[in-house]
Amino acid sequence: MAVPVLTYGSKSWIIKERDKSKLQAAEMRFLRRVKGCTRRDLIRNEDIRKELNIYNINEKVEDYEEKWKEHLSRMDNERIPALIQQYQPKGKRDIGRSRKILKLRRALLEKHPGKKIILQSDNAWPHSDRVTVEKIRTFGWKTLPQSLYSPDLAPSDYHLFGSVKEQLQGERHETLEDIRESSAEA
Repeated sequence: MAVPVLTYGSKSWIIKERDKSKLQAAEMRFLRRVKGCTRRDLIRNEDIRKELNIYNINEKVEDYEEKWKEHLSRMDNERIPALIQQYQPKGKRDIGRSRKILKLRRALLEKHPGKKIILQSDNAWPHSDRVTVEKIRTFGWKTLPQSLYSPDLAPSDYHLFGSVKEQLQGERHETLEDIRESSAEA
């Protein structure tokens, strides 16, 4: 398996449950192909690992992290990784969003003096934050809402084809033509 690719730099990761889940999903996708089975065969991950004599990738990541911590503890305190590990920031961190929007305003006014400014907005929290939205209003800028269409989403995400999905549920298709025929019947 491409464990080195999946775990590259993992000794310094701050890993969350979501990350662990993604790592395990990538590993199991590979292991199921190696074993020649699919998720539909309902074979537990532990059984596949035991049969292939492979242990969990998340355990490997934790081992790498422990080895790195041990290495840092033996390291001379003047080396950069040890200094970074021991670093303690002083003071409070500035929020920074207000400054960034003021910088954006100055740049837009310099580049387009006297023009009306309309921003294309999205739902990311820096764009929908209360402070940012209030600043945009005080500048007199207009914002266009995020478009409903996103090329990253499939039509099935919008539940447009519920009846077709119900009709095809549980069926297995080998070719694109089989899918077309089954969906035409639905």
